[in-house]
Amino acid sequence: YLRQRLLLHKDKPSELLTLLQNSTNNFAALFRGVLRLTLAREQVPHHASKVFETLQRIVPEYDPAPFLRVLQSKEPKVKIPQNEIIPLFNQFIQQVHRVTNYVDEYHGFVVPTEGVCL
Repeated sequence: YLRQRLLLHKDKPSELLTLLQNSTNNFAALFRGVLRLTLAREQVPHHASKVFETLQRIVPEYDPAPFLRVLQSKEPKVKIPQNEIIPLFNQFIQQVHRVTNYVDEYHGFVVPTEGVCL
């Protein structure tokens, strides 16, 4: 879905940013589930930024920066320059792939990642 939106709105970065902003809480909820699966006895954070940061401890090569930047951009005083939105969008998708690959490997699934759309 995210990649389809990128293709549809590549000339409208502000719409892409809005899409990312609207999806961060959904990804935080999904990632919270990943943390519950892997951090059996530890307290799983509730706040989205803490979820994104905590995930870095368990997912190899995962970087929470794109998610944190999108969360910050929801603040009225924080602006992301138009020319940085598409690279941010791509970084966001890359990190989602890292988490989904981790989940697949954690559960022993073998899922082809080539050509898979989000």
